[in-house]
Amino acid sequence: MSSIFDTEEETGYFPARDVDYQMPVLLSRQDFYDKFGDDYGDGQHLTELGPTQRGKSRMGKELLKRVISPDRKMLVLCGKPPGRERTWDKEAAEELNLIHLEQWPPNPYQRIRGRDHNGWLLQPKLKMQDPDEDEAILLANFKPAIMADHASRKKTITVVDEGHQVHVDLKLKKHCEASLMRGAPDDSMWTFVQRGRFVSYLCYDAPEHILIFRDDDRANQQRYSEIGGVDSRYLSSIVRRLRTERVRSGPTSTATISQAVYFRRSGSEIYIIDT
Repeated sequence: MSSIFDTEEETGYFPARDVDYQMPVLLSRQDFYDKFGDDYGDGQHLTELGPTQRGKSRMGKELLKRVISPDRKMLVLCGKPPGRERTWDKEAAEELNLIHLEQWPPNPYQRIRGRDHNGWLLQPKLKMQDPDEDEAILLANFKPAIMADHASRKKTITVVDEGHQVHVDLKLKKHCEASLMRGAPDDSMWTFVQRGRFVSYLCYDAPEHILIFRDDDRANQQRYSEIGGVDSRYLSSIVRRLRTERVRSGPTSTATISQAVYFRRSGSEIYIIDT
């Protein structure tokens, strides 16, 4: 088997034209978090792909810790009701120095408080009686929030969790594409996607950073061909062999998380990130 790497194996670099099925270098999560924090730049988009409860939001939160600040604020769009969202809750807002909001825009007092914070966690209060009514509530808050970040002249990161809900259910694909196509060098968009079939192709084509978790769905794997700079067959082979692990996700519940393959477009850099 020929090597996929141009130089020493530890570098993690490989020629994008080469089709090889050996596994890339394995990094611990802590080493990857530290490396990502050092490498990340303004205006860089990121996409995470994988089924529910694979660990996308958890890893995203850890990466954001390394790159946000009062000078590079983040906005999380969380469409789950309180109590069902175990990653983006009030404790997470406190941990990341965010202001928790139930509606957009922030009121004047919240804006003053926000000057010294790292951004906003937007989680509209849903009535949980009529799905159409709840979607209308999310749309009324998410649409102006996305466009506010896009229009801002400050450094921002808009976190879309979850991509299918925002692109398809709320029909905000075009609004997200505005940032993905024309956001650089200030407006970054991070998109976490469970099912990729109907989300914008720009979630695959535009990001500098892509993380893919274990996913055996062939329809989702077919979209890897839209990721430039790496052979989709190679990515599919890696993803099918990522290790999974059962972990406790709540007092009485468990989840199956997985390793992730990380690909950075510039330099064709690829690693496996351990659980």
